[in-house]
Amino acid sequence: MSSTRTRWLPLLVLGIQTALAIRVYARLQRTSGQQSIVSRERFKPPGRITVLVPVRNDLRNLGPCLRGLHGQGPAVTEILVVDGGSTDGTADLVRAWEVRDRRIRYVDARPMPGTRDATPVPATLAAGIDAAPPGAGWVLVVGPETRPKTGLGRSMLGHALRAGAEMLSLVIPERSSGALDGIMRGSLAAAAETRFGLPGIVSRNPALARANRDCFMVRRDALADAGGFASLPEQGWEFDLARRLAARGRAVSCAESEDLISREPARSPEQIRAGWDNAPAVRAATRSLDGLLALAETILVQAVPLPLAVALAHRCGAAGLLGKANIAFFFARVGLLGAPGPDLPAGDRSRWLAPLADVPVTAGIAAQTLGQPRQ
Repeated sequence: MSSTRTRWLPLLVLGIQTALAIRVYARLQRTSGQQSIVSRERFKPPGRITVLVPVRNDLRNLGPCLRGLHGQGPAVTEILVVDGGSTDGTADLVRAWEVRDRRIRYVDARPMPGTRDATPVPATLAAGIDAAPPGAGWVLVVGPETRPKTGLGRSMLGHALRAGAEMLSLVIPERSSGALDGIMRGSLAAAAETRFGLPGIVSRNPALARANRDCFMVRRDALADAGGFASLPEQGWEFDLARRLAARGRAVSCAESEDLISREPARSPEQIRAGWDNAPAVRAATRSLDGLLALAETILVQAVPLPLAVALAHRCGAAGLLGKANIAFFFARVGLLGAPGPDLPAGDRSRWLAPLADVPVTAGIAAQTLGQPRQ
């Protein structure tokens, strides 16, 4: 009995791995060749945009962000900085900008005294929506640590209208702060591609609904149809919004951009950790059937092949076949690194070491996934 199990168990694992690998590489093939968002300098969008910037003690980052938003054209009608509990002079900075640009306005969303230290981001954004005039049909959420470039709003709106997307997120280019950060980011980017495919597709499939909390645009009526910001959970709220919209038959997209927005590299361990925690593969972790299947794909197609190939390389029989197959899976994984994108800049050589971080990164994603409430 033991020898029979020893013979068939490697073949069973190989069969499961192969089935999941086919799913992953078919997804990558279907999503390849998507166009990035380009700057549309002369585009005059038919819609109007309200910008929401949720902040809490972001005095150091907010100035450059507001400078970029100040340069947006007439398509942006309001820029509301919604304060969820700052104590560092953020309000004074925003009020100084109010004098320079009448579109910029400070919205106080700080919690009532004695309740909690800060208002959750979804509730902060809900306060911004309540304070916004009703005329704008689109809402653009921008993180305070980002650096918007001229034409961001109209270019995103033009792409959304052309693609038929009712929620559009951007992948933000970001340089790594060092070799370890680059390796970890490379592994996290691969995990996101394993689950969602390459950026750029427009989908109504909740399992493929990807979002970026630091730069996304959503139709205001679609947001209301999904229950608004106030109904979203504190963790993973942007993915929850994207999944809700897709489940209601509304098209969702996440695309790369060509020099429309950037973000400074993390400079402290806390910022690096926050960047890892906000990675798409981590933020999207759920214990739904789709989430658990995505976790299985990440484990068996991305993380396991290298250690399994090393462990079984010199074995014979079914175990040896499993080891050789995992060598092939590993080289297919390395081949993905040859097509750098915003998450994997071409000049960042540390990306070639990203597979070495796949096991700890996948373990972290697994802990996040299994720690979520069952859906």
